[in-house]
Amino acid sequence: MTGSRARRKTSRERACLCAVVAGAMLFPAACGAAGPSSPFSGYGRRGAEVWVEVPRYTVPIGEAYVNEYRIENGWGFGFGLMFGFTDVLALEVRVVQSNHEVIATGETWDLDHAFVGARYTFSPEEDLQPFVSVGGVRLALEQDMELESSSEFRRATGYGGFVSLGFDRIITPRLVLTIRGDYYVMAFSREFVGTDEHDFEGESRGDGAGISFSLGYRVPTW
Repeated sequence: MTGSRARRKTSRERACLCAVVAGAMLFPAACGAAGPSSPFSGYGRRGAEVWVEVPRYTVPIGEAYVNEYRIENGWGFGFGLMFGFTDVLALEVRVVQSNHEVIATGETWDLDHAFVGARYTFSPEEDLQPFVSVGGVRLALEQDMELESSSEFRRATGYGGFVSLGFDRIITPRLVLTIRGDYYVMAFSREFVGTDEHDFEGESRGDGAGISFSLGYRVPTW
């Protein structure tokens, strides 16, 4: 009898333990099902996002922008692509162009930026998400040629690095508004005049800064 009662007690203890474990496992799921779902739970930052940047305002501040390269601040636009490996870590690529007037001649020159970098997003569970991005930039300063122009095409190119800070405002599980500021340091290394290519002459620093607004779209994944 004693052995039988001990076996029944052990069986009841095992049953109670199983019930507790099962309850502990099911309780969070039950609470999540009972509570309202987050409006951003379907967004996430994993996968691909594309966006258009407009307007873009660029401020050239490097020493290269003097004399014949002295240009005003300019407006422009751009496009971007981001691929999120996690909700906080992503790779992004941006191509941005801005138009600038040469102070001495009134000609129009373009600053073409190509940014490639890593991006870290803070507070991915919130609707307002700060982020920081760092990486490399290729910059080209080129003359905006008119069809009837008889002058030779000119362009200067170089490489450097950038840092970007901004905020994402999640609108829907598919759309996001962004404001971001960039600062980049670089040096022009090559210059093209017509079909001739040679080393850039004079002060080469082509540093600059810019601010952009953009509307992004999260590409659905299946």
